[in-house]
Amino acid sequence: MLLIRHFLLSFTLILAWPSYANDDIGLPLTKESAANLIQQKTGGQVLSVDTESENGKTLYRIKVLHESGKIKIYNLDAQTGKKPSKG
Repeated sequence: MLLIRHFLLSFTLILAWPSYANDDIGLPLTKESAANLIQQKTGGQVLSVDTESENGKTLYRIKVLHESGKIKIYNLDAQTGKKPSKG
């Protein structure tokens, strides 16, 4: 059952990743809203949120502990609420 839940969550994240932010989340993101957004989407425990600046953009690096015990890092652009574009 846990494996099926993990698969469904992973599949949902793959489909939803480019646009985490929606009308319920105000932009630009704050550290707190970025952490809340990722926690809601992943169901994991947020361990830390770091702020970085890249090419004049504010980015949040959110470290999450998943139920499986794995730690994963998510990056969000504060202005868009999306995964930062490369380049």
